[in-house]
Amino acid sequence: TKLIVRIPKTIPSSSSVSYQWFSGPFEVNGAKSKEYELASADYGSEVSLSITFAAKGFKTTSVTTNSILIPVLNRYLILFYHFG
Repeated sequence: TKLIVRIPKTIPSSSSVSYQWFSGPFEVNGAKSKEYELASADYGSEVSLSITFAAKGFKTTSVTTNSILIPVLNRYLILFYHFG
């Protein structure tokens, strides 16, 4: 499962945008893009994203999304035996 953030056009248009995904309170190593592929360890955890906007002559600003709970998926294994 992939999470994708969409942000509106920034003002000024020269703004740079950086991303950092979190699983619970911990930064996800290497997860620094607007897309994040969930890892098996994320299921049952809360995931959030910090977005930082920077532009020359402006104050750098960061916002953090609300956390979303990634539900644990039930998986079933069904075995069939054939005795013949």
